[in-house]
Amino acid sequence: MNELPTSGLTDRQLKLSYWYISHKLLLRRWLVVFLIIFSSLAWSYVIWQGVDYALNYQEQKQLENYLLFTSDPSLAAIENSAPKNISISDVLIFSTDTGYDYYASILNDNKDWLAEFDYRFVTDKDEQYKQGFVLPGSEQSLMEFSKASDQTDLQIANIKWVRIDDFEALKNKMDYFIIENEKFTIGQGSDPSELSYEITNKSPYSYWNVDMQVIVENGGTMAGINHSVISQFKSDEKKVINLFWNHKLPSGSAYRILPVVNFLNSSNIMAVSQ
Repeated sequence: MNELPTSGLTDRQLKLSYWYISHKLLLRRWLVVFLIIFSSLAWSYVIWQGVDYALNYQEQKQLENYLLFTSDPSLAAIENSAPKNISISDVLIFSTDTGYDYYASILNDNKDWLAEFDYRFVTDKDEQYKQGFVLPGSEQSLMEFSKASDQTDLQIANIKWVRIDDFEALKNKMDYFIIENEKFTIGQGSDPSELSYEITNKSPYSYWNVDMQVIVENGGTMAGINHSVISQFKSDEKKVINLFWNHKLPSGSAYRILPVVNFLNSSNIMAVSQ
């Protein structure tokens, strides 16, 4: 006994099939109307864009020529406001009793831009990148100590620029340290050289870390470097710092003490209660 073609269908499927057969011609007409309307709108948009381009072609061309070939003061102002690249010095290497110390300086000529970056002194070992910064209109020293290799290169990566408004006012308020009672002794024979001093944080802010860098110079030539990190340096707090050089420093050497703190980085500022 042969089964009917519709014997396996439910009532709902049968109703849908009947409705589709009954309205198939109407559905086709609506589809044709929709395609005609869609095509008309699409072509209308294309034609409108073409007419608009044709009508404004000359004006657009004049604007392009103006931007390309005219010395517009406003364009120069935009260009001048963009940060210029930082300048990187050659790397200096100092031989010490514990290895080699590396030094390089980064110059940021931009008065309104903070530069943040990753850096590393590359040797025969894979060195990890560290985070560095250079304040607006400032020079920043990068130092590494007691390295095994007497050959290195400095690599800078991932430079990020941050616009800083009224930087000088911020600097005068937040970068305020007083250094006093300095005593520098050049070691004789096997005695180490020693620098001692007191530093007071006169800023109204407390800092998690302040890197106290020291550069030793002799006759205008750099003769050595050193540093000490002050942790949790609270406002109005005084610290006594003692630094030693176990390798020979030239007699008559002078020194510069450089407090280094990124006071523009809020994560380095301690909360008032801390």
